[in-house]
Amino acid sequence: MINYLNAENNRFLKSKTFHITNLVLLLLIIAGTTAVYISSGQAPENASPTPADVYFRITLGMVTMIIFVNIIYASVLNSKDLNTIPLALQNGVSRREIYITKLIIILFYILVTEAVFMGIIVAFSELLFKSGDMKLLSRFIFSYLNLLPMIISSLVLTYVLIVNKVKEIFATGLVFLLFGGPLKFLILMIGNIYPDVLKIMPYTPTYIIEKTILMIAFDKVGFYKESYLVGLVITVLCLGISYNIFVKRDF
Repeated sequence: MINYLNAENNRFLKSKTFHITNLVLLLLIIAGTTAVYISSGQAPENASPTPADVYFRITLGMVTMIIFVNIIYASVLNSKDLNTIPLALQNGVSRREIYITKLIIILFYILVTEAVFMGIIVAFSELLFKSGDMKLLSRFIFSYLNLLPMIISSLVLTYVLIVNKVKEIFATGLVFLLFGGPLKFLILMIGNIYPDVLKIMPYTPTYIIEKTILMIAFDKVGFYKESYLVGLVITVLCLGISYNIFVKRDF
């Protein structure tokens, strides 16, 4: 398994899409930072919210872009090279090892990417806005951790769809249906006819992402148990169902 892990890791790191995606995300963060920095120069000295507060809210709102990065990561690792699986099987690599190896690699790199970009955001906030507000910083980090289950579960959902040969366009559509705005509007439409349906709204990824971003804006950040619960349920269900399909699939 170690040899296969090294081979997959090297292939992933050599992918141009992997590096281009990270570069685009970095440029987006720099663009958002620049916009807030320029606007902060025109704001009153004791403006509320502070430039640092505005900056953290904007960067936290970039979670939807991070979910899109998840999709690209999963696509890079799987969709273009699923034809290599039969060769790996012929060389004695089990289906279980293939499935777990690919999952480990994308989870590792998305978590590393998250940590690096969080560090960049915090560094920019201190260098450019000099807030020195540890309470604000802790609110931002806490909010980011509350979003992490949504980010990981969206990545897992994308991974299990693509590794089981669901076309990228359908995988993308399903992920954005669950984690983007469409699910919220769909529930609201059905809720107008069947009001009881609205009771599931607080447990939808869309609602959780929006509420997490609003919590930092209203200084009500705390442990968001629904995010961890829903993220865990999505992750376990996706991996359990997908693994059983994958190990029985003919390649």
